[in-house]
Amino acid sequence: MPSDQKQATLASLPSHLAKAAKAEQLQLLLTNFSFIEAKVSEFLTQEIIEDYNLANHDNIVFLEEKLESFKLIQGALQLSANILDEDETQLAGQLLGRLMSYETPEILEIIEQAKQWKATPWLRPLTPSFTKPSGLLLRTLTGHIAPVLELAVFADGQHVISASQDGTLGIWNLENGEELLTLEGHSDAVHSVAVLPDEQYAISASGDATLKLWNLENGSEVRTFTGHTEPIINVVVTPDGRQAISASYDQTLKVWDLESGDELRTLRGHTEMVLGLAVTADGSYVISTSDDNTLRVWNWRTGEELHTLKGHTICVRAVVVTKDGHYAISASYDSTLRVWNLKSGTELYRMQCSNPVYAVTLTPDEKHLISASWDSSITIWDWRKCKELSTIRGHTKSVTSLTTTPDGRKLISTSDDNTIKIWQFNSNSLLSTSIGHIGVIRAIAVVPDGKHAISGSNDQTIKVWNYKTGEELRTISGHTYIVLAIVAISDYQHIISADADSFIKVWNWKTGKEIHTLNGHTSGVTSLAVTPNEQYVISASWDKTLKIWNWRTGEELRTLNGHNNPIWTVAVMPDGCHVVSGDSEGILKVWNWQKGTEVSSWKSHTRGVRAVTVTPCGKKVISASEDEALKIWDWQRGTELRNLTYHTGAVTGVKVSQDGKYLISASDDSTLLVWNFDSGEVIASFNEEGSALPFAVAQDELTIIAGTPIGHLHALRLEGERKNSG
Repeated sequence: MPSDQKQATLASLPSHLAKAAKAEQLQLLLTNFSFIEAKVSEFLTQEIIEDYNLANHDNIVFLEEKLESFKLIQGALQLSANILDEDETQLAGQLLGRLMSYETPEILEIIEQAKQWKATPWLRPLTPSFTKPSGLLLRTLTGHIAPVLELAVFADGQHVISASQDGTLGIWNLENGEELLTLEGHSDAVHSVAVLPDEQYAISASGDATLKLWNLENGSEVRTFTGHTEPIINVVVTPDGRQAISASYDQTLKVWDLESGDELRTLRGHTEMVLGLAVTADGSYVISTSDDNTLRVWNWRTGEELHTLKGHTICVRAVVVTKDGHYAISASYDSTLRVWNLKSGTELYRMQCSNPVYAVTLTPDEKHLISASWDSSITIWDWRKCKELSTIRGHTKSVTSLTTTPDGRKLISTSDDNTIKIWQFNSNSLLSTSIGHIGVIRAIAVVPDGKHAISGSNDQTIKVWNYKTGEELRTISGHTYIVLAIVAISDYQHIISADADSFIKVWNWKTGKEIHTLNGHTSGVTSLAVTPNEQYVISASWDKTLKIWNWRTGEELRTLNGHNNPIWTVAVMPDGCHVVSGDSEGILKVWNWQKGTEVSSWKSHTRGVRAVTVTPCGKKVISASEDEALKIWDWQRGTELRNLTYHTGAVTGVKVSQDGKYLISASDDSTLLVWNFDSGEVIASFNEEGSALPFAVAQDELTIIAGTPIGHLHALRLEGERKNSG
């Protein structure tokens, strides 16, 4: 069947069944994995999402239980849409990872069909570890190729305009995730955007030191405003839509006439960069925040500074004002939110956060304050009681801005992870979820018992998991810095961990007891490797050294000096005598650690080597680099055998299966890839929004345990027809 005809048939069949009141046939279609796959493969993901709305068609009657099942399947597809648009082969994995915890007949049917999918090798989730459709996250919007710095929502609550570091603005439909228009014209990052009250125009602020007025109907540039001498970080519009006020790194605010383009006045007083802006609802005053640790209240019409609000100890990043104009709430890098009386200029009270705060907003009813921190978390507060209510996690990097739809039912966030996320905001938003780490997972080790995995995180803790069930068994505390590396000993009892300060710790993971600490490095320990006989552990550090330890006694046996740059990774050769290390300048070195001698050294990559591994035969070294490449080396000859360049971001991890058939890599491009080692072909991929940070391979060689930036764990099994190594 020709593609156009196939698309037409796929598109029309569900609606025909609904109009014909064929409920049973419609149900079979909406729970048929093959039908969903066919639509996704024809780039009709949004259409299949909308097909589930037909379950509420006037001609159709379904029981409430079935309607709930359809809603969950629809939600799973909606959460996966941005991933499926890039790689339709991840459909089975996405549905399994999101729906396995639900047991209605309709969902069980679609799960069973998905499990049998054999069209191509794929990574099957073993536990329901993905974001679930019954949670707060509704959809992720992707399209910007750099951090999204701010957005403004339209009055209809259905559309937003985003500003990005990639120099563009995007207009989006929140319901279907479609980018309707891209606005191009700035020559540097767009830091801020504001929509005029008539919603026909918007104004943007850029690192190119200009403001631009845009026609939102056709995306054309109407006018450019010049006058600032350094990047403009923020812009707001007065309630009547006649003036705009901008904030710049040049330490000033400027007031502009939007109709004429004239600069009306400059407000001076800050002694460092001006960052945040908020205008009172009556349009009388503007409040600015600055890197000089203050807020200032201005009569923008006269240029008079009314108050300087002092109290923050570091940069004040953002501010929001109550509708009555009585209070301002500021967000600072000093990890506090502070409430100010604008009439008196006094601080009333403060809320302590665990990390620097980047963004803040109020819900339309002003009952709740919402803040975002550098650690990618979003926190909901009862700000009048200074009470933290709950934390939302989902972004993989810092959240840069927050806003709500006018009805208060949706929260929209932007992030350094290049995405926009849409969240439900209701009573469920106020329920805390505490499963997993509360920070990025940095390290994973698999215990060779076929059941347990160990993770280390930015939150300075170690967690023990049953990766077959997804159950978190134990939290081990003792590190006071980010945990960067973990290895497990095959005695099913001991693990060794290292942190970003300099400490290496030996633990009994079953009891959580610390055995001892290995002291010797003077900077963060980035990688650990255990010798084949498991008597020794080798550590790599930012202090440019490798150290060999008897981990049972805590004795330091030897230090290997030779790198001129911080070392990121180390791996032990199967012969037990040699190790390979990689540093931040792309240098690989092979050592005889027993003799303490350097065997060979070569420049391997144009940027730092983030991970290194060795084939089971010990003849080949594979390096993973920030230059986005994987390279396979004959280390004895120092020759490059293959350059693998599929990834589009820094490659952060690499492993080889013990049978030598597969190469597994992880990247900052949010993908985990499985390669046929001999052919260099990618045979399977996985993406669950930044999940592919650290990973480990279980003893069965087919199960991969991957950590996530939001503190959870994925257990994935390679399925489908696998290509044998020659």
